[in-house]
Amino acid sequence: MSVISGIMGANAATNAAQTTADANTANSDKALVQQKDLYNQEVARNKPFYDSGVTANANLGKMVNGGYSVQQSPAAQYELQQGSRSLNRNLAARGLLGSGNAAQRMSELSGGVAAKDYNDQYSRLLDQVKIGTGASASAGASSNTLSNAIGQNSQQVQNSNNQLGQSRAALYSGAGGVTTSMANTGINAYRSGLFNTAAGGATADATISAGGAAADANVADYMAAL
Repeated sequence: MSVISGIMGANAATNAAQTTADANTANSDKALVQQKDLYNQEVARNKPFYDSGVTANANLGKMVNGGYSVQQSPAAQYELQQGSRSLNRNLAARGLLGSGNAAQRMSELSGGVAAKDYNDQYSRLLDQVKIGTGASASAGASSNTLSNAIGQNSQQVQNSNNQLGQSRAALYSGAGGVTTSMANTGINAYRSGLFNTAAGGATADATISAGGAAADANVADYMAAL
C-alpha cells in the first residue's frame, strides 16, 4: 500500500501544481495586459510633444544650414515699432530727422531687432527639440518597463510549468512502481518454486496467485486514486 499511497500523494501534488500553474499564468497575463495599457497611454500622452520636437528639429536644422525663412515675430514687430518712434523723437529733438545719421541709426535698430528675434526663435525651436527628446525618453522608459514585464511573465510561467512537470514525473514514477511491484511478486514466486521440492512448487503456484491478486488490488487502488 506504500506505493499506492505515494501515487495518491503525487497525484494530489500534480493537481495542486496544475491549479497553481493555471492561477499564475492567469495573473501574469492580467498584469501584462495592464502593463501594455499603461505603455500605450504613456505613448499617446507623449506623442504630441514628440511630434512637435521632430518638426522643431527639422526647422532648427534649416536655420543652421539654410533653407528656413525666419518670419518676423509679433514681439519683434512691436519692439521695432516702439524703437523707431523713440529714435525719431530723439532725432527730431536734435534736428537730425531725415539726415544720413538718422538712416544709419534706423538701420542699426532694425538689424539689432532682427538678430535678437532670430536668436529668440532659435532658442524656442531648441526648447521644443528638448521637449520632444524628453517625450521620446519617457516612451523609451515605458518600453523598457513593458519589456521587463514580458520577461517576468515568461519566467513565472516557466517556473510554474517546471513545478508541474516535476509533479507529473513523480506521479509517473509511482505508477512505474506499481508495475515493478507486480513483476517482483511473480519473479520471487517463480524462484521459490524453481529451487524447492514439488511441494514447494505447489507453494510457488499459490504464491504467484496471491501475488497476482495483490497486484490486481494495487492496480484497482491506483486507478481509483487518479
